[in-house]
Amino acid sequence: MAAVERDESLHSACFAHLRLLEAAHGPELPGAALAPGFAQGGQAIKFLNPQKGIHRSSAHRGRAALSVMTSFNSPYDDEVTLDGFLYAYRAGSADQAAIVVIYGNQ
Repeated sequence: MAAVERDESLHSACFAHLRLLEAAHGPELPGAALAPGFAQGGQAIKFLNPQKGIHRSSAHRGRAALSVMTSFNSPYDDEVTLDGFLYAYRAGSADQAAIVVIYGNQ
């Protein structure tokens, strides 16, 4: 079985930059602070894509997402539960790119 790429350096750089932003802005980061993203290996990486709930940067090689976001005005059935957060995927085929990359073809 082939080794799974986990993008550790990309995710480590992401969280290191988030810690810097948190030190500057507090635990609730404004969108303007997140918008520029961060640098990793000489490449600009965005924290999120405001058009999609699941974001994987072009630098990703593994299956993990860089961010998952929702909104109070979400068209989906996202909900807070006692165990954490339940993210409802967008309607449509289960073979959408973001879902397939994260979970594989099941």
